[in-house]
Amino acid sequence: MALRLRFLLSGGTGFCLYYAFSLVLHATTTLGDGPCATLATLAAIPPTFALQKFFAFRAKGDAASQGVKYVALQIVSSVLIGSMSTLFQRVGLPSWISFLFAGVSGVALSYAVQSSLIFRRR
Repeated sequence: MALRLRFLLSGGTGFCLYYAFSLVLHATTTLGDGPCATLATLAAIPPTFALQKFFAFRAKGDAASQGVKYVALQIVSSVLIGSMSTLFQRVGLPSWISFLFAGVSGVALSYAVQSSLIFRRR
């Protein structure tokens, strides 16, 4: 239970960063929702990785190899989130809802992959 709570806290912080970056990009550029969400997901990688590795999972092991796996997961996630944001924009949802729904979609996938493949406990 403690692991899940720590994951929610660190993941929630990462989500807040993603969401804020998405909204700022949307307000300050001419990019569509998809590119804003994709770039925001990628921008949140460094602080969120550190929180997940050292706080949520308290993972031992090589940070470089874990970091490569984490970045790969987040690249896949950014494509998923960006695609969903584009779809939501096309059906007429406001950007703030689009970013919210798309971002939340990656949480379960992220936890499953991180706990089983990236920061697994031996």
